[in-house]
Amino acid sequence: MSQTIKVDEIINKTLTHALAEQVASAVEQLMSVDRAQHLGIHEARIALKRLRALLQLLRPINKRQYKRQNRVVRELAWELAPSRDVQAIAETLDKLCQDDPSLADNEGMIAAAELIERMLAELCSSPKLTDELPRICHHVARQLSNQEKALEIAMDEIQGPEQLLTGMRSTYKQCYKRFKRCSENGASDEMHSWRKHVKYHLYQLQMISGLIDCDITDRIQSLKELSIVLGDDHDCVVLTAWLRRHFEQRHLPTQLIVASAKRSRQLRQRARVLGLRLFSSRPKLFLEELPFSSG
Repeated sequence: MSQTIKVDEIINKTLTHALAEQVASAVEQLMSVDRAQHLGIHEARIALKRLRALLQLLRPINKRQYKRQNRVVRELAWELAPSRDVQAIAETLDKLCQDDPSLADNEGMIAAAELIERMLAELCSSPKLTDELPRICHHVARQLSNQEKALEIAMDEIQGPEQLLTGMRSTYKQCYKRFKRCSENGASDEMHSWRKHVKYHLYQLQMISGLIDCDITDRIQSLKELSIVLGDDHDCVVLTAWLRRHFEQRHLPTQLIVASAKRSRQLRQRARVLGLRLFSSRPKLFLEELPFSSG
């Protein structure tokens, strides 16, 4: 079965377009952030993750440049992370109430909701958000423009589809290995690492979907679902850690922690089902199962 993507010129053109799209998305979200909202920051972080996925796809072409550029993008995402965590906790509290409406009247839920509401209000009016965040956003936007120029040069070095296939195989291998580890011990840090690489794999397939003559819609949809499931599980872990950190032992909202753990177990069961469907093939066999066009 052929594994050859159409032609080098189309590869370069498509990836250049993907790069421009990711940079434009990140810059737009960063520069239009409403100080009373956190969705813009969240969307900007997603755009940065997509950019990292593209960098990993290009890694075999220039490893030294990959490491340098990947480090820059990773550090930019870190600068935007703190405000997102607070919003994720608030959203997870809402989801727990949707799972079990009786929690809405629980004393622990009321106390946690009031605390997170105060934290969100303080964050929105804090000097970091009102003064420092715009500076950070401008800095990130500037760095992204530099990234775009550097990566355009890297893509000019593409000599054939094999380099991209190597990048794809490497990302799949990370997903495969981490899924196996999660199946063995289910540690939260392993789940978080698996989630990260699942997203990279998803974003890479979305980028190259126009370069191959096969329908990968089902795989992309399953990866989207898995990404959401793993993200929700991660938010449960963040919520539990936050509850233990902000409440004294004698006032610990135990019922919330139990509900969060229950939701996490259900999410991980679903993640395992999806993982078996998506990552049962060994890395060496993965690309053979994708019918790439010979051009």
